[in-house]
Amino acid sequence: MHLMFENIAKYMFKHWNGTFFNNSSENNGMYILNTTTWNVIGDLMHKARKTFPSYLGRPPRNIVHHHAGYKAEEWSSWITMYSLPLLKDQLPIKYYEGWALFVKAVKLCKKLHLTNENIFEIQELLLAFYKHYEREYYCNIKERISTMKLSFHYLLHVADSIRNTGPCWATWQFPMERVCGMLLPLAKSRLHPYKNIINTVHFLELFNHLSYRREIYNQIFPSQPPKRHAQQHLIYSDEYYLEEFYFPSKDYTLSPSELKKIKENLSTSYDIAGRNLDTFSKDGITFGRMLTKDKYFIGSKWIHKNNDWSRINYTVKVTMQIDKWARFKHRQPEYIKKSYYGIIEFFFLYNFDGQNEMLAYIHWTKPVTEDRVGTLSFSGFSYYDFIRVSAIDRCVGFFQLGNKYYIIDKDTEISE
Repeated sequence: MHLMFENIAKYMFKHWNGTFFNNSSENNGMYILNTTTWNVIGDLMHKARKTFPSYLGRPPRNIVHHHAGYKAEEWSSWITMYSLPLLKDQLPIKYYEGWALFVKAVKLCKKLHLTNENIFEIQELLLAFYKHYEREYYCNIKERISTMKLSFHYLLHVADSIRNTGPCWATWQFPMERVCGMLLPLAKSRLHPYKNIINTVHFLELFNHLSYRREIYNQIFPSQPPKRHAQQHLIYSDEYYLEEFYFPSKDYTLSPSELKKIKENLSTSYDIAGRNLDTFSKDGITFGRMLTKDKYFIGSKWIHKNNDWSRINYTVKVTMQIDKWARFKHRQPEYIKKSYYGIIEFFFLYNFDGQNEMLAYIHWTKPVTEDRVGTLSFSGFSYYDFIRVSAIDRCVGFFQLGNKYYIIDKDTEISE
């Protein structure tokens, strides 16, 4: 994958900012974006750092100022999350759609599990991108032969490599880079660095094996009482939910419109359509955070602090089952999964007839549209609603570009 992250992406960036050829007169393609455009793109990336939840990884750095120091992980994020929204309406359409072929192939390559159909699609996408690159960047002009780097040829062998050795994560360089990063600080001697590393690793392993000699281990590492930090801050959990609510919390009285939305939500599980609204309790407890079933935290707009370092973690994807034929009263229901997006205003614990319901108050986006290359966007926000927290899938990012918001998401099936 470093082939794609640190080679292809870097070469394409050099093409687009007009620095690929040493001879500046040869940097004259229609795909070159001027300095002003790149400065705008870089500023947008920098300003958006706070709007992407930590679930998506490192916040983006200004690619204009920092591309020389980009790590493989940052190039990966540029390819799969940021490049398409930022380059849309900037690159001419044929170059934009050509790049989108590569983006789609990279997303498939990062999947944990690949079917034969996936591998075939990767092969077709990379071949199409290679032909696009050869046609539009090399242009069959011998003076531009330096554009045909060996890295681009390697793309034609990626699918065969996957067939022979398995998904890309099985052979990529990230684990070895991490090991090297752990070993490097162990070399204290300039005269015998390798012997120094071996001795240090051996010494650390001796410590690791002390746990099998309990009488010695307990003397060196006496047992400590279990930390109760997490339990002290655990506010509410329920046997019927996999999620948990965390601090802060406060009592809350529902407005009539909010109470009506509570009734609408509960009516999907209880036969209460004809029940008078006055019979519903107006009181509940709001919470600031939720620990999901996948064991990561989602916050809320209620508790977000507008600090320079504070990142938003309350923009979410929601997956619900809906009746495909709900508008037709006499048609047999057919339930399908559908995704929605919104902002979590707060989490809410509500007692209904002795049963506690864990809910979230959400500000829905307007309808989400998908363009020809698969980017998702919406034009603003619509109404508020209560939903069950079990419908919340994960955090996503909302990247505002002009009067549109682009959804920045990370596939849960992708290896990181």
